[in-house]
Amino acid sequence: MAKLMRKLGERYELVHVCYEAGPTGYGLYRQILALGHTCTVVAPSLIPRRPGDRVKTNRRDAQSLARLLRAGELTAVCVPDETHEAVRGLVRTRARAIENYRRKRQHVTSFLLRHGRSYQEKPSWKGRHLRWLDGQAFAHPAQRLAFQEMLSAVRAAAERIGRLEAALIEIVDCRNDDGESNREGGEQPETPKDQPGLVPVPDRRRLRLNTWYSQTAWLIISAGNRCRR
Repeated sequence: MAKLMRKLGERYELVHVCYEAGPTGYGLYRQILALGHTCTVVAPSLIPRRPGDRVKTNRRDAQSLARLLRAGELTAVCVPDETHEAVRGLVRTRARAIENYRRKRQHVTSFLLRHGRSYQEKPSWKGRHLRWLDGQAFAHPAQRLAFQEMLSAVRAAAERIGRLEAALIEIVDCRNDDGESNREGGEQPETPKDQPGLVPVPDRRRLRLNTWYSQTAWLIISAGNRCRR
């Protein structure tokens, strides 16, 4: 890419590059900017397409993007800075860990139901329920081993979530200290929901950390460059 951009830079005074946002991230965008050129990351779902145009090749897509870029009909996505992108990846990892934790718990519940056992009291998966689970006994050694492995998987998944949340709290605390030191005479921060490019935080109800989670994106963005469309 660097060789291509240098070659194009020798032929043209201004080089404006665009590409569709995808799983490769924003490394190419940052590389092109570092070479002194302009780059736009395009939202694939917002690219205008003619009805009936179903032939899709790399060459046709490139030509179509170039025409639409010149016409100003492409919609750019918000490109986060590296810190913002890193924390967003951590938040998504936590969301996947929570889904895995729920699946592991469901495995335990389904196993017990197959053996005619059900915990009726509330709340579930707390102290009394966990003690009840530890006290379950099965006649066959294979059943005992399977059940213990399922419980171990649930505990491991819960510990993983705890590690991820601890890492997020540490990041927020560091950013909070920076934000407080940079804030002038009692000035109140803007509402986080009004900031562009916020880190999506799923399933807040499972957190017992109150407002720190909703402040994560604002603290990270305020410490660096803001994302702009």
